Order: sequence, then C-alpha cells, then structure tokens
Amino acid sequence: QNHGGLENIKVRHWPVSDDTIMHLATAESISMPIGTGFEDLMAKTVRKYIECMNHMEGRGAGVTTIQQCKLLRKGLGWHNIPFNPRGGGCGASVRAAC
Repeated sequence: QNHGGLENIKVRHWPVSDDTIMHLATAESISMPIGTGFEDLMAKTVRKYIECMNHMEGRGAGVTTIQQCKLLRKGLGWHNIPFNPRGGGCGASVRAAC
C-alpha cells in the first residue's frame, strides 16, 4: 500500500516476461475482495488475464496462452476451455506461485 498497491503497477514498458505479466494479473485478481465466492474470483481472474494480453507484445507469450486467452475474450467460460495436451512451458507453475 505504501507504493500505491498492485493496481498501480504499470508494466507496459518494463523488460519483464509474459509469465511475470500473468503472475501480476493473478496477484491482482486474488487480492480483490472475493464477493460472492469462487465464481466471482474466477470471473475477476478471467478479466485480468484478458486485460494483460494487451501487454504481451515482444514478451514471448506461448501459443497455448494466446489461444486460451482468445477463447476467454470471446466469452467462453474458463471452465469450458479444453485442456491442451500439447501445451508446454512453465507459465501455469509461475502463476500458481501466488
């Protein structure tokens, strides 16, 4: 709070990875008041993930991340996005660190 809180961190021009951007999006969503419970939390997380994709240029976001976030942007519910057995990388592990 002394530095303005998570919502005031602007990473557009920072030299950070796609995983860092999504980690911050996860941190922002879980630090918000939950409201009505798990579904509300997931809706906030989806909004943050869609929003953070605007900051991915030149950061090396993976094909799976980009494709899955496009599905979220189109309105497909987070629980309806199919598992991609060919997806790889460590992004999920990085975001789970929150």
